[in-house]
Parts: sequence; C-alpha cells; structure tokens
Amino acid sequence: MHLLIPYASSQAPGFDEALRLLKLPNLERVLALFPLLYVDEGELSSFSPPHERAHARALTGIDKPPRLDDGRFPWATWHVLQQNQTFDRTAAWAFITPCRWDVAADHIRMGNPATLNLSDADSQALLEAMRPYFAEDGIALTYDSPTRWLATGDIFRGLATASLDRVIGQSIERWIPEAKQARPLRRLQNEMQMLLYTHPVNDRRLAQGLVEVNSFWISGTGRESALVGAPLHSGLDSSFDWASESQFIPAAPEEHWHDPQPGLPGIPPSLDALTVHIPQALREATLREDGAAWVKAWQHIDATCCVDLLRAEQNAGLPTPECPLPQLTLCGERHAFTFQAVPQTKLSRWSKRISNIINRKPAQDVLIKL
Repeated sequence: MHLLIPYASSQAPGFDEALRLLKLPNLERVLALFPLLYVDEGELSSFSPPHERAHARALTGIDKPPRLDDGRFPWATWHVLQQNQTFDRTAAWAFITPCRWDVAADHIRMGNPATLNLSDADSQALLEAMRPYFAEDGIALTYDSPTRWLATGDIFRGLATASLDRVIGQSIERWIPEAKQARPLRRLQNEMQMLLYTHPVNDRRLAQGLVEVNSFWISGTGRESALVGAPLHSGLDSSFDWASESQFIPAAPEEHWHDPQPGLPGIPPSLDALTVHIPQALREATLREDGAAWVKAWQHIDATCCVDLLRAEQNAGLPTPECPLPQLTLCGERHAFTFQAVPQTKLSRWSKRISNIINRKPAQDVLIKL
C-alpha cells in the first residue's frame, strides 16, 4: 500500500491556523514507525505540483523519471493510451479544459472548472464550435468528458504547461506558457474568448443563472516516448495486465484519485499492496480555500487511510514485487516527503515501536515543512 496525500499542507490564506490546531494521532504513529525515504524539494512556481511529481515517481518506480522536466509530465498521452493502445505512441497530446476566467482591472483569475456544472451536450457543442479554429493550427480536438477534452498536435511536443491544480483560484499570468511555440495557443485563447462571448450555450447558461465558459486551459502535455525504457514499478496498480511486458503507460493522475468510503468490503491484502491510494478531499478543500473542510478531510484520512497504513505496516515482511513495503507520501505545494516501513522481527518491531512512541513528535512538525 502506498498512501499519497496531495495538499497535506497548504499555503492558502488562513490554513496556517487550521494546521496549528490539527490533531492527527494516527498520522503521528505512522511517522514514528516509517523512516524518511525520499525528499522532493520544489518551488511554488513549478508547473508540476509535488503530488504529480510523486505520482510519476510511484508509477515509474524510479526517483526521477528520465527526460520529464517541469510541466512536461505526459498525463494526457498516458490517458489516451490507456483508452486505446493502438494510438500513435509518438504523438504529443494535451488536456484541454473549458473554463471560466474572471477578468478584473489588474489580473485574470482562473475559476474552478469543477463548479461549472457543464453538461455533456453543452461541452460537446462548445468543442464543435472551437474545433475548426484549433484545426487551423494543426491541433485535433477529441471529446473526453464535460471538463476535459483531448488535443493532439506537434505544437505540444516538448511544451511545458502548468498543471490545472497550480492555476485554479490564481491569477493566470504567471502560468501561461511563454515559449515561442506557445504563441498560437495564446492567440487561440484570445480568439476563443471572442467566439464564446456570443455562443448560444453561454446565452442559455446565463439565463439559467450559471456562469459563462469563456476560455480553456492546456495541461498534461508531453509524449509517451519520454518514458521509453522506464518500466512501471511492478508493485503498483496502473489498471494494466502485469503479465504483459508491453504495458508501460500509467494512468493519468485522476485515475487513482478517490476518497475512502466507509462500509465498503475490505480490499484483499494482495490487491491492497499493489495500489497507490490518493485521497482527494484535501485537494478539493484547498482549491475552494475552505479551511474547515480541509481540517475535516484530514481527520477523516487520519481515521481511515492512516489506520489502514498502520495495519499494512504490522503485516509487512520482506518486500517482493507483489508485496512492496508500505509507503506514505505527504505532498504540500512545494515539497513532497516519502516515508517507508521497515521489515523487522517481532522483537525488534516492538522495541522500535515503544521507542518511537516515546519520542513521537506532532504531525505539524512535518506538515509545516511541506
């Protein structure tokens, strides 16, 4: 079991007080028993947030996936190839997210696409209106879901783009790609604002009291060949048949996003050991800047996921490809820390457990460093 927690700490206004008051006894037990394995130091200005970097490491099984620079993790390509392995593996893909930009006098702010309540029919209508303009620049658009389309074209090859998680709720200026090859995309964003301003879908939405869709965001750019020679870690579930040596493409980040649901039957240990768990409630609360919801989400994770991790640690033996050692990765908005259980004899395990409980420190001491 690998528990990967995005937004375990947050830089959002008011969250420092929420963190100070947070009580996470089970997380503290995990941190007392799991030595620090890996530190990923980053910056608030990076296009790829720590949880995406950590997920890429977990899925590839290597500390630093080759040739994956900031903003070039090929999530869109990986998603496409999961849907159909016959797609051209040399193509460059991107996620296109229809969104709402709030224009102020001195800045433009990205709204949260999840709050648009965009229907399939309206999303497809907007895509069809925008498709010819993208085609003029050699970009083919494909529908995937109401708030996520797929685009392919040479323009995305090697282009660094900011994760949507970096931009939601923020001024977009610092996150728009400035590379020369991105100029047609910036022009397209301007043209689509004019096109969408008078589109019938937006007229209907305004009449229904909904906000307009007035732009799009580009993310997840890159191509699969960036990971050629970097096989998936055999101890993680990527929804592929592990007997096939040709399966090298992990899931897009949200394929593994979930929150624990009480009352569901327990996952068999053999399957649980092969899964990366990525609860999303902290992320959602942070993007809404809802400190109270963030505290509640942490308390739920502490009472569920952290307890599961402690159980996995109790049963940990010598690691194998089928049963790797349990891991915990805590991700903030800058850094990510990965901790891993240590296989021990029963006597040494209890000796260490007693010692670590005596010397246990508040979880805030770790979270505040993220």
